[in-house]
Parts: sequence; structure tokens; C-alpha cells
Amino acid sequence: GNCCVGAFLPPAKANPMVNNQAAIRHFKKARSFCPAHAPADSLLPAVIDLSLAQALLLAKSIDLDMGKTPSELLADVFHRLRKIVLTKREEIILAQCYLMLGTSAFYSTHLSRELGGIYLEYARQQTLVVPSDIHFYSSISKELLSRDDFVRQIDYYAREMEQQTNHRR
Repeated sequence: GNCCVGAFLPPAKANPMVNNQAAIRHFKKARSFCPAHAPADSLLPAVIDLSLAQALLLAKSIDLDMGKTPSELLADVFHRLRKIVLTKREEIILAQCYLMLGTSAFYSTHLSRELGGIYLEYARQQTLVVPSDIHFYSSISKELLSRDDFVRQIDYYAREMEQQTNHRR
């Protein structure tokens, strides 16, 4: 699915394989293969659902089989990830989870943007404690990024959230 899904932010290199409908099929198949009783701290089901919601949003599609809109699915992912991060200690995993929490809030109308901003700040702080030669996989652009490029993605969303919050006032 990650090979076919479009990116919320343009990746460094264009992906000629983008086909969000195919990505949706792949993510739904992956979702069906997840154990029904996966451990509570397993990231796999949450990451699959985040990517599925991304593909659905980019395809401007709703999956009637799931019974949730992409926004509701992102809110569900957010609530699951909040519990999962409590069990994680690895800096890279925490940074990636915090980015997923922040962007879930950014793209879901069922979550507070301010809450997303808090998690983006956590992502930024967590990322900066990792050595500069470490790379991160971005759940947003579906690519491996340098630490500095990962921070740039975090900062992009933080600025967007701040601007949207200021426009509401």
C-alpha cells in the first residue's frame, strides 16, 4: 500500500506508482491479516489504519465496509496511538508516533488542532535528541528522511496548525 498511496506532502522524488484506490485495497487486505487480538501496544494495526485513512482522504473516498469516515478513522488511530506511546521508550519510535498523533489531529475534524500541536512539539523534541545521522520513516510522505528533513515536516504541520488556529480567532 505504501508504494501506491499518495503523500499528504510532496515527497523528495515523485512516485509514479501513485494509485490511491490500489493503496486502499492493499491497506484493507493488510488490515484483514492483522490478528484480531493484536497486543495492545502493537503499532502495526494503527499504522495500517493511518495509511488507509490517508489513502481514503487523498482519493476523496469513504469505505462503507468500515463504517467510519476517514476523519473518524484518524480519530480512532489517534486514541489508540496515545495509549501505545505510553509503552514505548525508543526515541525514534516515539518521534514517529508523536508525528502520527499530530497529523491525525491535523487531518481529523473530530480532534482538536491544539492537541495536535502539542504532539508535534513532542515529536520535534524527541527527534532532536536522536543523533543527526539517523534517518526516520515518514508516515506522511512515505519516505526515509534525514533527521533534519523529518523536523522540517514536523515544523510544516506545526506552522499550518498555528495559522489555522489564528484564523479561527
